[in-house]
Amino acid sequence: MSLVPTQKASLPPRVSVVIRSYNRLPALLELLERVLRQKHDSFEVVVVEQTQSPEPRDAEALSQLEQDARLRVLRFEPLGGPRARNEGVRAARSDLVILIDDDDLPVDDTWIAEHEAHFEDPSVVGVTARHVRAVGELCPYPGWGVVKRRVMSYNALGIPYTFARFDQDTGPVRWLHGTNASFRRERILAAGLWDEHVRNQDEHSLAFKLQKTLASHEQLVFRARPLVLRRMDVPGGMGKREATVERELRNQLQYIHRILGRYKRQQLRVLYPVYLGIAVSKAALWVWQDAEEGHASLSFRLRQTARLLGVFPRELAMERRANAALDR
Repeated sequence: MSLVPTQKASLPPRVSVVIRSYNRLPALLELLERVLRQKHDSFEVVVVEQTQSPEPRDAEALSQLEQDARLRVLRFEPLGGPRARNEGVRAARSDLVILIDDDDLPVDDTWIAEHEAHFEDPSVVGVTARHVRAVGELCPYPGWGVVKRRVMSYNALGIPYTFARFDQDTGPVRWLHGTNASFRRERILAAGLWDEHVRNQDEHSLAFKLQKTLASHEQLVFRARPLVLRRMDVPGGMGKREATVERELRNQLQYIHRILGRYKRQQLRVLYPVYLGIAVSKAALWVWQDAEEGHASLSFRLRQTARLLGVFPRELAMERRANAALDR
């Protein structure tokens, strides 16, 4: 299949790949090279580029890539994650949109084609596809049957499960990840896009709105292919992966107040102490289970747990003030 689009310039491409990028130009350049060599005959790439003070060499390399008619780079001052994604989706010219983060890479040159093929099923409104940390890795989750039921779902309290490294097709699911996900653009626009007041976990603001619009025969699904390589060591961006116990606690408190507070308001009011306990527990789980090698020692983890309990009142007060200001 030709790498060069064959449709007339006046016609929109069949697929738009949307990439939001912030202070990661070297990683973005690597990603664009992978995307532009995809074996697909009708696609565009829309980059929402927000790099501050780019290195001249990287800026020149991006300008060279822009000579490819399939690539559009929209330059902005920093927008924040959800607003950047919204700008990219609004600018897309195709009905089918694929999202990928600037520090991820498609594993195969058929990545776009595989996403598009999932939409041959008219019931599919959105697809969220598998992430891997290394090419060829096996599914890392125990309890295969339980995991399959929980992939991209919520528990009764609205707390999300992810399991994006699962290796089997499943669905319907309840939400779409922000990377290696695709959807019918008009449905996302009609649902209202992503809430822009949320810094982390903004995928769920769209999910709660989108679920209300799905007809009984429509669904979101998880697919084991295509794959993206999730690189956890790329510097820059919004620093979400440079976690501290305060940042992780803040992330959980923001989800409770800014997402559940908007979409499950009554439930949150009734069970507010339970939700606060969940926030602390999930932050503690990060210390004891999810943190990287720097948290390997028992003494370090104990100190971080004590720190978590110490900073909780301050972080809760800060989040409640910030959320109240957003509601005004």
